[in-house]
Amino acid sequence: MLLVFLYLKDINILRRKKAILKRLSLLVEDEDGNIEDIILYKKIRDKIKSWEIKYEESNSILKRIYSFLNMLDEGVIITDKSTCIEYHNKKIFDISSKTTLKGRKISEVIDNYYIDDLLEEVIKTNKSKESEISIYYPNKKIFHCEISSLNLSESLQKYIIYLKDITNEKDNEFYRRNFISNVSHELKTPLTSIHGYAETLINSDLEDKDVIKSFLDIIENESARMSRLINDLLDLEKLENGEGNFNEDIQIDEVVAYVEKILGPLAEELNVQMTEEGINGIEIKSDFDRMVQLLIILVDNAIKYTSLKENGEKTIKIIKSYEENKALIKVEDTGIGIPDKSKKLIFERFYRVDKARSRKMGGTGLGLAIAKNIVQIMNGEITFHSEYGKGTTFEIKIPLKR
Repeated sequence: MLLVFLYLKDINILRRKKAILKRLSLLVEDEDGNIEDIILYKKIRDKIKSWEIKYEESNSILKRIYSFLNMLDEGVIITDKSTCIEYHNKKIFDISSKTTLKGRKISEVIDNYYIDDLLEEVIKTNKSKESEISIYYPNKKIFHCEISSLNLSESLQKYIIYLKDITNEKDNEFYRRNFISNVSHELKTPLTSIHGYAETLINSDLEDKDVIKSFLDIIENESARMSRLINDLLDLEKLENGEGNFNEDIQIDEVVAYVEKILGPLAEELNVQMTEEGINGIEIKSDFDRMVQLLIILVDNAIKYTSLKENGEKTIKIIKSYEENKALIKVEDTGIGIPDKSKKLIFERFYRVDKARSRKMGGTGLGLAIAKNIVQIMNGEITFHSEYGKGTTFEIKIPLKR
């Protein structure tokens, strides 16, 4: 930024010197010429030529600097003492709702009153200031704002405003805090139970074997829940880091058959009828274990929530098909469905439609978040349709093997 002002200063000085020399040249040219005047005239013309070359060089460098500033992802504004904009880079058009910016006051261009107060303070104190500001129009964004003054001469006092978009950083910070809070809460519940029952056992006479067994069962169940949570968290981390071999040749039939073999006994135990239908021989590029994990999450949820239905048929259907260049896998159930208020949040980490019921069934609240990550890694998409009280259908679309 300092370079901009230095070249602005140089160009202003050069412009003034060139103008003075031209006036002198004209004065000398108007006089009756003698040898001294001719020599003086020639020197002045040579000097004018020299200053013109320097002026063009400085102007060329300034243009390159402006071109560089226009390539920045950060917004840059130069104002004068009256807070009117003398220069701005292209990024400011993404920050401001106005289409014409030059010549306007900063308060008219940036939809935040605090930035005007900050600039006034810099003008008054001649000291740099920085702060976070929020802009709500055209889109809500958070910026780190730095304002500096450069007093290169009495006649050239300018102020530079630097705006860096930190919206994503702030969002990530919020999600990170929220994630830590959720993990702490999820771990605290089983740890409290384990600690409580273990303490009771230590202080008991250990003669009632039935009570001891029931306490140890609870401790074992809570420990298993903690293990599931930790494993799910590790899975999420691996997926987000892009770990896994998603270049295997996978037959959808084999994945479905494997999942049915694993979850068939659970469906039978909970009186849920599970069937599969559709086209055989569909092949994709993926990771077999991750595909199995994906379907287990969806089918396991379908079995458990269908089993909760009090009346009517309790069925789950896995349907295999394809359209154009994508494989389609549907998991249809006739379960209790998803309430409208929960539909937007269903893929969020730790979100549960019914927290107490989900925990009772062993859920960690991370299953669908993991499922979504797996599908996204394969450049696919996962959607669902649900009618509360009537059932839910999840649909996965994955590119076919080429």
